[in-house]
Amino acid sequence: MDKKSFLLVIAIVVNLLWYFVFNSSLFNFWLRLVVAIVVLNVIAFSYQSYNFSFELSDITWGFISAVVLYLIFVLGRELSEVLFAGSRAQIMSVYVLKAESNLLVISGVLLVVGAGEELFWRGFWQQNLVHEFGPVVGFILASLSYGLVHLWTGNFILVLAALTAGLFWGYLFLKTKSITMVVISHIVWDILIFVVVPLNF
Repeated sequence: MDKKSFLLVIAIVVNLLWYFVFNSSLFNFWLRLVVAIVVLNVIAFSYQSYNFSFELSDITWGFISAVVLYLIFVLGRELSEVLFAGSRAQIMSVYVLKAESNLLVISGVLLVVGAGEELFWRGFWQQNLVHEFGPVVGFILASLSYGLVHLWTGNFILVLAALTAGLFWGYLFLKTKSITMVVISHIVWDILIFVVVPLNF
């Protein structure tokens, strides 16, 4: 199998998993999400090696970038209410998922999911697309993939949110090459937006 065919197969697998997460009634939502992330990471670690760095700068900028992205989302929430009718209801529907478990369990899941998504989407998927199509096209394709796979949610605002986050973390990874930084950024952002200061206030 050539590289492009391999990437196409992976894209199909990702879409099947995201359909399962958001449209299946099997198990709890948060458990389905963990299962999907574990499968993606089995794929990623089977074909990709990772260079983890724990320098203070990676950790610091991971936290700073998470706060910056959170503030972008605060602004985006305000703009969405002006530009898109029904955006508040779509935002609120995301937070309804919190009712399926308690905050302690959700926080633990977000640690796994935040790290797992970056290891797959940036560390594996973007890396391979950049290698195959070049840095600019690869970055754009990876970011679009991350956004568009959320079409299975049926939530337009969530698709825009995923696209925004994908572009942000994808660019951060493209420029720094630090998987540690984007993993920390994603985890901290997840905790901020779902647990500490959710956008449904």
